Amino acid sequence: MILGILKETAPDESRVAGVPESVMKYVGAKIKVLVEQNAGLAAGFDDESYLKAGANITSRAEILNSADVILKIWGIEEAEISYLKAGQIIIADFENLRDLSLLEKLCKTGATLLALEKMPRLTRAQNMDILSSQNSLAGYKAALIGLNALKRAVPMMITSAGTIAAAKALVLGAGVAGLQAIATLKRMGAVVYASDVRAAAREQAQSLGARFIVVDEKADFEAAGGYSSEITPEYLLKQKELIKERLKQTDILITTALSGGKSAPVLVTSDMAAQMPFQSVIVDIAGGNVIPPQNRPDIVFIQNKNMPSYIAESASRLFSQNVYNLIMQYGGADFKFVDNDEILSALCLCFNGKIKELKQ
Repeated sequence: MILGILKETAPDESRVAGVPESVMKYVGAKIKVLVEQNAGLAAGFDDESYLKAGANITSRAEILNSADVILKIWGIEEAEISYLKAGQIIIADFENLRDLSLLEKLCKTGATLLALEKMPRLTRAQNMDILSSQNSLAGYKAALIGLNALKRAVPMMITSAGTIAAAKALVLGAGVAGLQAIATLKRMGAVVYASDVRAAAREQAQSLGARFIVVDEKADFEAAGGYSSEITPEYLLKQKELIKERLKQTDILITTALSGGKSAPVLVTSDMAAQMPFQSVIVDIAGGNVIPPQNRPDIVFIQNKNMPSYIAESASRLFSQNVYNLIMQYGGADFKFVDNDEILSALCLCFNGKIKELKQ
């Protein structure tokens, strides 16, 4: 089998889908590895490190033409469709693929598309789950960025000149990213509050030292797969009132809430955000949880859905290991798509020229 690793061309994307460490493992498993020139440079891996691992450095066109399996962070671009051939397998995150006509063009090539963001929440799939690995890093980096942007000390400090109170943080969404943000903020000495619509998240957040904002003791909006389900208008209204009050004393707000692949729900309106203290910081990594406050230029507002790219070296290592685990789980050098497998069927967007599912 020939495996190809392509350089990312998406704006502000520094990660790479395969690092030298995983390349060495592939080569050891009798898999020939082709790496596009400078594919890992932005993540801290030069061509020499890939060569030492046993890879061949070549052009993008050569990889698209000859590789049996192609690895990317993000899916194939429209301009590259003509290079694909029947039987090829593309393994990537296809979250940004919203255009049905583009998906149809990709499928007509006869290539099989495996969308890593659709990995099912199964015990045996945990070591292949890019959402868990990348979101964990996203929460960590969001906390660091928020702390760095804050113009005050974070932990409580008792000095001869007086006492500085600890900074107060609020994390909305206590999934993988939110929990890592909570843990990082706590380690830095912040007083952390958290909110989530899933009952299970309360205990998880509290175990990390967060003070949980309870809206309704009996309510639980958890859907299959661990994501949140649709929230009732009554609950949402009450939640916003409680969050609004907490925001009045919040120095750092971090939002991570998503709902099963849908657009990020608005949790904090512009008016709510405007209640925050002078020179507070908002970091929205869900890409829509917060509407920026009006007439508050003192508030630092950061919205970025691709936090892992800021720590590309670590993120690439984890992403690469997730993909390696997937390939080795299903045959290694004899890797192929199995239509009736629970995990592969969940990942598959198209097979044998036919669309299996369109990302909503």
